[in-house]
Amino acid sequence: MPSITFKTLSQYIDDPQRKRFEPVHLIFGEEFLRQKALEALLAKMLPGALDRMNCETVDGDNENIPLVVEQINTYSLLAGDKIVVINDSNIFFSTQNQETFLVKAKDAFDNDNLKKASQYFVALLGNFKFTFDDVQKQNRNQTLKTDLEVLNNDAWIDEILDYCHDNEVAIPKIQNRADSLQRAIEKGFPSQNHLIITADIVDKRRSLFKAINKRGIIIDCSAPKGVRWADRKEQETILRERMQARLNQSGKNMDMPAFKALYDMTGFDLRTFTGHLDKLVHFIGDRKRITAADVQAVAKRTKSDPIFAITDAVGRRNLAESLFLIKSLSDDGLHPLQILTAIVNQFRKLLLVKGFTESSYNQTWKGGATFDMFKNQVMPAVQAYDKEIVAQIKQWEVCLTPDQQNAPQVVAKKKKKNKRKTQKPGADFQIAPNPKNPYPVYQLFIKAENFTKDELIDTIDALSQADLQLKSSGHSDKRILEQLLFSICRPGLPRQ
Repeated sequence: MPSITFKTLSQYIDDPQRKRFEPVHLIFGEEFLRQKALEALLAKMLPGALDRMNCETVDGDNENIPLVVEQINTYSLLAGDKIVVINDSNIFFSTQNQETFLVKAKDAFDNDNLKKASQYFVALLGNFKFTFDDVQKQNRNQTLKTDLEVLNNDAWIDEILDYCHDNEVAIPKIQNRADSLQRAIEKGFPSQNHLIITADIVDKRRSLFKAINKRGIIIDCSAPKGVRWADRKEQETILRERMQARLNQSGKNMDMPAFKALYDMTGFDLRTFTGHLDKLVHFIGDRKRITAADVQAVAKRTKSDPIFAITDAVGRRNLAESLFLIKSLSDDGLHPLQILTAIVNQFRKLLLVKGFTESSYNQTWKGGATFDMFKNQVMPAVQAYDKEIVAQIKQWEVCLTPDQQNAPQVVAKKKKKNKRKTQKPGADFQIAPNPKNPYPVYQLFIKAENFTKDELIDTIDALSQADLQLKSSGHSDKRILEQLLFSICRPGLPRQ
């Protein structure tokens, strides 16, 4: 079947002539576009109340291929289609030349992702049966026989080798499972089962690629990564297309200076670019045009904001994006408890917001309100609500003091003992501890609309259970976090 691109994906998934989706899909290329393609495909293939319950996600290591083959040939216990996703597969790694691995490793190194860079580098060593000694300084030119420009100054390789040594990164024993996966695809699955593979790099010459292309759909999400004029021109075109699609949904537009300013701040990073674009749409309120001044006011000069990214995705109940970000953050070395803490803080805030919206203080907030309306009418009520909460907490502290007559002395002693503690009483229970910056508060109100109060309480309980499991059980940290995301972003509930 012919390959399609990310640009033509919507035509494919919305085709009224198609009765069923093909049994296998391969999505490869730029990670943000891959994620968006996977999200759109899953939403179309598994609609309704059972959508994500019938989806199994498997890590892309070759060792998991036998598990994938077993799952894809097993009937679902629930009604409807079953989908198995191999996420970030390295099934094509063994067929790549040295240059592919070296370029990928150098790109990851340049993006300050030593963990990812080391993974590409040891994959190179494993595939070509090299040892760490083979790529030490004195042996490197004989081992890495390539004219790649990235080797003109190869000090970055020494840093990767130091990282591998310090973190006990081993060279993998490569077991090429491509043949068994290809046989399973050629043999066919039960009619309601589907396989989706996402991959960074592929080899179009391989028989596995050709088998997928013959029996399924290839979705090409490639994007140029170079700095040549032609590459930057294509990058700019992709960003402009992404921008126009997003702005068309909101009825907004952006002038060229604003686009240039945003592009300059984010670089060719589709995730960050789109995230800032969403902020700008809300920020300008009823206005139609986004200007360069708006960009300066909202966007920060950064190429990544990982904690915000995961809390934002979970707050929007976007399961596919949340699962992808969990894996990305784990690959970047972020501890599972750090990820969990960020999500906990988000939902504590959302529960506080829900308390306000159901109180007598809320006379003006309604879902879909503009930022200007929120800033001028809702924020004053939020500040009054926070003030009462803080006063109530202070009163409780006095009531809980054992000797009320000595309460001032007790409080004074506590203050003296904790000189370094600057947080004001009740700050953890305030919706807007910094009322001079209302935009993040506005974003919390928008996300709170995606949950009922009971759902937020259930989520807090689920977070507590996940915390206990991460600290005490022998289960996989990744699996615990994935199950948590399923419970938060469960189907049939509103999403922004």
